[in-house]
Amino acid sequence: MSNETQSVCQNFPYVFKGDVADYLSAILTLVTLFNSSFLSAAGNLVVAFVFRSTRQLRQKRLLVLTINLTLINLCTALLGIPTYFVFLLSFAIGNAWCELGDVSFAIHRYCFSMTVVGISLVSYQRYFSVLYPYRYQALVTLERNAFVAVASWFYGLILAIPLAVEIQKPSWPFLSWLCVASKAILVVHIATTVLCYVRMAHIALGHRKGIARASRHLEKTRKTSLRLVGTMLATTLPWLVLNWARTEHSIQAEYIANTVFFSSCLFNLLLYTLRNEEIESAVRRKFKRKVSPELPQTRARTTALQPRPNFTTTTNGRWVKGL
Repeated sequence: MSNETQSVCQNFPYVFKGDVADYLSAILTLVTLFNSSFLSAAGNLVVAFVFRSTRQLRQKRLLVLTINLTLINLCTALLGIPTYFVFLLSFAIGNAWCELGDVSFAIHRYCFSMTVVGISLVSYQRYFSVLYPYRYQALVTLERNAFVAVASWFYGLILAIPLAVEIQKPSWPFLSWLCVASKAILVVHIATTVLCYVRMAHIALGHRKGIARASRHLEKTRKTSLRLVGTMLATTLPWLVLNWARTEHSIQAEYIANTVFFSSCLFNLLLYTLRNEEIESAVRRKFKRKVSPELPQTRARTTALQPRPNFTTTTNGRWVKGL
């Protein structure tokens, strides 16, 4: 290993002491990560399969960025959590794999950046479509949304590279500025996302007071917006604060921050994807048991054509009582 690049194993901001509390927290973290990875991977794979096999969903421009967030959650569940899971297990038993630690932390940073970017894009789209519907229909197309979704993966990679290289601490004079810039951009994305949802909740609350007829729908919009804000802040801020401080802290704090973040792929599946009415109805139709839908219609049609006693038909096809 060169003098310029040190392994992540030698630069942990926390110390694994090997006592009972450390082992119990490691076991609890491993169990939580395994459940989150399994449930999130299964759910996001189902949604991706339904989206791929349903033509109506692929033609909805509002769902492109939501499906992009589904792919980001799938990447986190299948790549981010397993690599961190194996590294954490090896580190807990006292045989840390430094090379795997470097890969795990790099994937972790990329998943974190992509999650923040994906959620912010969905919030921007919802805010723009709700407040400026006519401009949204004129400017936003299916192709443009697809381009933004593809470009977001490269954009997240650019934000994650300084954070991933920072772990190894090479002697690059401009690396600290790049890390600060990447973290500041992520904070801006989180702040603007919170402002978008708070603004939509405020608008829904104001309209609910004046429109009693649509109060139920507006109340649902307000609660959903506040729920999304709380979930995003709870899953991103703990890790971001610990990573920005770069001071020595307990290993339990690191476990909690990473576990909460990795659990966001499951929370995003439940809040952003499965709560979407179009995606939920498509999933239900795809896995619903089909029972010959033509049979009741055929019976109804034959029953309607049967002649009735003492009745005759008129020119418009209605039955009238015979004279």
